[in-house]
Amino acid sequence: MMVQRGEVDAAVFARIIDTFHCLSPVNVLSSILRVFAAAQDALGNEICGADGCPLLTSVLHHVANSSDYPPTASLLVVVWMRALGVQLCDWDYVHIFAVLLSHADAFPRVRSTIAVFNDFPRGEVSPQALFQRLEDRGELSPASGPLSLLVEAMRSSLQLAGVPLETPVKTCVVNTRTAGLSAMIEFVVDDMASAAAEGKLMGNLLHCYHALALLQSTLRNNTAAVETLHRVAREVKRRESTLEKGTDHASLAASSECVHHHYLIDMGTLLQRVSAHTLQGVRVDYAKSAQSASSDVSQNDIVAAESYAIVFVRSNDEAREALRQVTESVDLTHHRTRLQTKLMFRRFVELCARHPKKNCKMTPTGLEERRKWGRYLDARDTSLALFGSAKQARDSMKHLFYNDNKMPELRSPAIIERDMNDTAALFKWKRAPTVASLRQRTSVPHVQCSSHAVPRHLWDPNVYNPYPHVMLSISPMEEERITDDIFQELWRALMNPSLVGTDQWYLRDAEMYLLLMRCLIHRLDWEAAAHLTIKTMESLTYTYMMDHEVTLMFKEIGDPAGCLAFKVATKLFDGRILKDGQSKREKFHQEQFGEL
Repeated sequence: MMVQRGEVDAAVFARIIDTFHCLSPVNVLSSILRVFAAAQDALGNEICGADGCPLLTSVLHHVANSSDYPPTASLLVVVWMRALGVQLCDWDYVHIFAVLLSHADAFPRVRSTIAVFNDFPRGEVSPQALFQRLEDRGELSPASGPLSLLVEAMRSSLQLAGVPLETPVKTCVVNTRTAGLSAMIEFVVDDMASAAAEGKLMGNLLHCYHALALLQSTLRNNTAAVETLHRVAREVKRRESTLEKGTDHASLAASSECVHHHYLIDMGTLLQRVSAHTLQGVRVDYAKSAQSASSDVSQNDIVAAESYAIVFVRSNDEAREALRQVTESVDLTHHRTRLQTKLMFRRFVELCARHPKKNCKMTPTGLEERRKWGRYLDARDTSLALFGSAKQARDSMKHLFYNDNKMPELRSPAIIERDMNDTAALFKWKRAPTVASLRQRTSVPHVQCSSHAVPRHLWDPNVYNPYPHVMLSISPMEEERITDDIFQELWRALMNPSLVGTDQWYLRDAEMYLLLMRCLIHRLDWEAAAHLTIKTMESLTYTYMMDHEVTLMFKEIGDPAGCLAFKVATKLFDGRILKDGQSKREKFHQEQFGEL
């Protein structure tokens, strides 16, 4: 009825397809293709305009974001768009990236099916050849499958538009002749960049790079995500050269668009997860992108994006200069620390965590605390194994704790001597046996912890400590220019109220707490880590995420058993034994006075 009244245009048909996608009724693809056929019958070639083909973009959106379709279906829609003479827009490229990257396990099948067509130049294929290849490989069975429906709809649409099926179509997804997924992604990105350089891309190329980086990082390919900075820098340079030439190009309207700070922030969060080689490779490009960043954002966003530049510090002098700038950003006239200052402190602590001190050893006080709480846990476990939650369990735990985890002797030497004499008198021996082995206990003693309950690399100066470098994949062959312990200077600054004020905001910031804890535990500073934890837990709640991070930190220093000892020492974990049938008075005394 709306078509007969002439009230429907291509945008309305596209919204109808989007509605079907959201509602997802039965046989949704058949309904969507019928809507497209009705739109082409009503509008003819008007379904494709200067802004692309919104109907096929909606079809591509549905096929790419539904789990019922193979990746080949999305690539087939892309060929359909190019066969109609439509240039892909930015959303089309984003859908291509999403389909290929999120279905990496299906890429070998995609490559073997449509990656090579020897009868056509690279990047070109005719619709008829593509249909024949899909049929030969068995992709079009059953007849009611999504690929069969798309092929029939595409064939009818091209015939109605007067497009010969044997005419080669230039596309970026078929006949790419690439061996791997990363190579195919590069081929698609090059096509997108060339279209933008020619002024044919509908949308913002920089937004496409941002979306590609987010997809790569979501799939744990942080290096590929960070390396999008190279392409962003090249695009910024191309736009600057275009503006300098003063060419009246169609893309000049978008030339004033700059890199958004959100992209720099997202890339900054990934800089901590890549190697130093990759980090130095993008240093110049990150600075170039930051200089070309847009200014229509808040001051906090600007500082958040620029603060990640601290990660690129590679010498002792640069580190001290960065620390000086961070401490000078503190405004002592305000009681509350500004957000910009907090962000800069966080980035500097991240830098310290990236460059841990080598061959650290525990202090005598920290080592004694670690051994004490290790004995405490060993005594608790032994008592629980022997007596469970019976009343004598806590008495046994107290004895084990104060006697170096040694079980009490069942018989004293005097009792053993008396028993031997009684036995000799009973059997009318002339004298008691003098064999020494008979006078010693032969039962298997308690298997206690080794004499070195704390790993030797944590305290023995004669044993080299390779942690946390071996756990953090920090290669010894990697050139390291930051040799000074810059975290010690930062810690002294944080503890000095005359430099950072009396706010102590880091005790109320969970992210800052975890960063400081990582640096302290990597330096094996047990006392400072315990003090920081006790003070922080007065304002924060110990969450599962914090527990996961703290456990990981102790694994990184090669002392996973020390994690539980640390949590008991800082009262993050209650390691006491509660007696069965404990009265309220007994429970109160145990909680208040810490009875073992």
